Amino acid sequence: MPAKLAIVAQKGGPGKSTITRALGVAYSSAGFKTHLVDLDAGQTSTAKWFERRSLAAAELGRPELIDNLTCSWARTLATAEAAIPASAEIVVYDGAPHATQQTVSLAQSANLVVIPTGISVDDLTPAITLALDLQNNHGIQPATIAMVLNRVGDSDKELEEVAALIREHLPDIHVIAASIPERKAYRSAQDSGFAIQEVTYPSLKQRATSVVEALGELL
Repeated sequence: MPAKLAIVAQKGGPGKSTITRALGVAYSSAGFKTHLVDLDAGQTSTAKWFERRSLAAAELGRPELIDNLTCSWARTLATAEAAIPASAEIVVYDGAPHATQQTVSLAQSANLVVIPTGISVDDLTPAITLALDLQNNHGIQPATIAMVLNRVGDSDKELEEVAALIREHLPDIHVIAASIPERKAYRSAQDSGFAIQEVTYPSLKQRATSVVEALGELL
């Protein structure tokens, strides 16, 4: 049975696909047979990213970019499960853009539930609402929920205030200390089929790597 990570959100745009891709690259690069499942059937952005990565691997002569990494997309969990290779050791699910019963079922089957969020009220409120719903109404243990701050600014004070707000409502979940800033380099990397930790800028590479490593420690 593979380890399962569910990357979920209450609304579109908080960074689910960014986190999914980063985790997929991290685990596959470490030698784990990793499968990405894109459950956003309307956009299939992670599946399309994997196509770009496969193309980059061929054009650059770098087959290692897709070593141990596969991807599929599906509308339902049942279809998704059927497409997972039997050899998979890690499965990372890029959840649908809006929370549904499928989100609940996915969270209940996962070893780790990751909720990315921006730091505005418009982003934080649905993220906190989703975590509370999973914890209080659907039996998800808070120790298996992690929240990642994504597309943040440069103010450490603001990040501390946001983390404190999350902990006020959700004292027992994990709030990842490292965060992902809003940077063009991250967008450009993903547009080319790479993950955020594969950027060339050392400081940005380290920030992305710190997020991935912190999540890995929870699995």
